[in-house]
Amino acid sequence: MSEVTNKAFDSLEVLQTAHRIKELEYDCAELTKQNEELRERCKQLASRMPEWPKGYRPTRKGGQNQSQGQGQGQDKKRFVRN
Repeated sequence: MSEVTNKAFDSLEVLQTAHRIKELEYDCAELTKQNEELRERCKQLASRMPEWPKGYRPTRKGGQNQSQGQGQGQDKKRFVRN
């Protein structure tokens, strides 16, 4: 190929590379902005007090004796191995 053709291919490659760099810089700027928004949202959610749904009542799973305060000595004996 001639020298003119080589220069044309080189200049085309430079133009395509410059265009690709601009696209990547734009994508990077968008991702940076989105990342900052998400970081701020996570910080806000992590610092607030947790809320239970309306009407939710957590229950303890230990049996009736434990919830009433009776039979605590018996529970200890039940789990001791001989």
